Parts: sequence; structure tokens; C-alpha cells
Amino acid sequence: MRMFYYPSNKHILKHIAIFITLFLFSCNAQIDNENDNVLARANDKYLYESDLREILPQGIRTRDSLILVKNYINNWIKKNILIKKAGANLTSQQKDFTKQLEEYRNSLLIYEYEKNFVMQELDTTVTEKEINQYYAENAGNFIVSGDLYRTNFMEIPDTLIDKPGIRELFRCSEKHMLDSLANIISGYSYSYDLSNNLWMTRSEIYHLFPGWNPDAAQIPEKERIYEIATNSTIKLVIFRETIPAGDTAPLSYAGEQIREIIVNKRKSGLLKNMHRAILEEAYKNNEAEIY
Repeated sequence: MRMFYYPSNKHILKHIAIFITLFLFSCNAQIDNENDNVLARANDKYLYESDLREILPQGIRTRDSLILVKNYINNWIKKNILIKKAGANLTSQQKDFTKQLEEYRNSLLIYEYEKNFVMQELDTTVTEKEINQYYAENAGNFIVSGDLYRTNFMEIPDTLIDKPGIRELFRCSEKHMLDSLANIISGYSYSYDLSNNLWMTRSEIYHLFPGWNPDAAQIPEKERIYEIATNSTIKLVIFRETIPAGDTAPLSYAGEQIREIIVNKRKSGLLKNMHRAILEEAYKNNEAEIY
């Protein structure tokens, strides 16, 4: 038989803290159902210590656990009080969700069926030729709303920056020179992109290089190396090209978006054809008819 113990507000935090301590230091311990203490009540609903074991992730700090448990208990009480209040103030018709539940279930069934069908049938391979053709036919749809910069960047240990040729190689735009630099820094660099095809917005540059913050109206000087020092690293960025706001985005920037557009068009067409085939089969087999 369970023991029904209701800790007062004065002692609830102490009670919770004891439970959390036991939980954190004995994650595999089982609560004895015969002595499962009640932590809260909302009308005829009870919240037990054992109910809290599922919400506490392993490794969580005691302080964080206290906050999590307090919030859970308060939300549990509020939810159950609201449910009781709503049930008492709604008519039987208002509380009948049979139709909505059936519609929701049917929507889930259709969604899962279509998702599995697409996973099995959709061809997600998009060739460069398809991307180029789509871009040529729809370039006007890829107008940039803000300045766009083609950049190279790297973050390296500050001990590496003074090695001969590092800055000179970084300043070069020739692929073989940048490949040589990549070979040098690959074992040291925290991150880099020397592809000559990286396009970034101003906000993306701010995020990557918080210390680089020229005037909003200023266009970064082309081929100038900007350096930002941190505690133990140097971040370098160089601007190769600028596309001003209102101009057409280059293919190298729009390519991934075009790839997604093409795949989504295929998906829409695949589902449309599947729907048509299912309906035609249903009419053919006398599974559906219009009176």
C-alpha cells in the first residue's frame, strides 16, 4: 500500500533536494512502490517521486535539477487544474474531439505513407548541367538583398602566422598556391576555406569574425588581408569579389539553393503522379465513385 505523504511548501524544496541527491548518486536504484512518496496533488491527480525520474537527465547538476523539478511540478499542477476546470465548463459536445482526432490520425497516416514513398522513389541526384540550365533560365529570381562577398579565410595558431610565405600564399588567388597553403596549415588550422568559391553575407562575416566591423556602408578593400587576433590564434579573411545588393547572385552562391528547388519540384511531381495513379486505380477497381 502506497504511503500518501504531502510535504508542506516549507519543506518541499528540502524533500525534492533529498530525492535529487539520491537520484544523482544512485541512478540505477529502484524506488520502492510501497514507499513512493507524493510530491504534489491537483484535485484527484497525484505526482509521485517515481514520476520525476524520467525527467532528470544523467549528469545534471544538483542546482539545475532543483530548478527543473520545481518548474515541472508547477507546470504539472497548472496543467491538471486547467484540465479539470476546462472539463467542468465545457459541454459534452465541446469536449467531443472524436472528429478532430480522426482527422489528425488520418493526416498522420497520409504523411507517413507519402514520406516513405518519397524516400523510396525520389531521385535526389542533381547534375551540374541541370543546375546551370535552371540558373540560366531563372537568374532573375536570385537577386541578393544585401552585399555578398567572395572570400577566403583561415584561423591558425598565432605561432604559425610568422612562418615564411604564409601571408603571401594566402593573398594569392591561384588554385595551386592556395592548395599549397592548405597543405601547410591543415595540421594546425582550426578552420579554413581556400576554395575561392565561398560567398558570405555581411552578417555571416560578423559571426565568423566578430572583430571585423567596418562602417556599414564601407565595402571591404579588395585583396586586402584583414587579421583578427584572439588569445592564441589569428583569424585572416581576404575579399576577392563583391556583389552589391540588388545584383544577381553568382551561380556558385545560388547553386545549393537551386539543387534544393529542383529536388523539391521532383518531390511535388512524384506525389502528384502518385495521387493520380491511386485515384485512377480506385475508380477502375470500383473502390470509389461519384453520384
